[in-house]
Amino acid sequence: MKVTIEELKNNGKDFLTAAQIAPLLEWDPQYIRETARRAPDKLPFPVLTRPGSSRIQIPKKGFTDWWEREVSANK
Repeated sequence: MKVTIEELKNNGKDFLTAAQIAPLLEWDPQYIRETARRAPDKLPFPVLTRPGSSRIQIPKKGFTDWWEREVSANK
């Protein structure tokens, strides 16, 4: 089920996962994870990684700010 940007904004958490944002972007979540680890500057929104960990974190504020500025503004 595809979630909306409003649902993500109101989910009560500070970070989002690749699986949560991928349907909105129509991207593969694994692409987001791999790009975040290998070349985070290639993603249009901020991501956090930890050395030695396969986990990534996507700051909700950074993602939703980017979404409103770049995606919502161009619709």
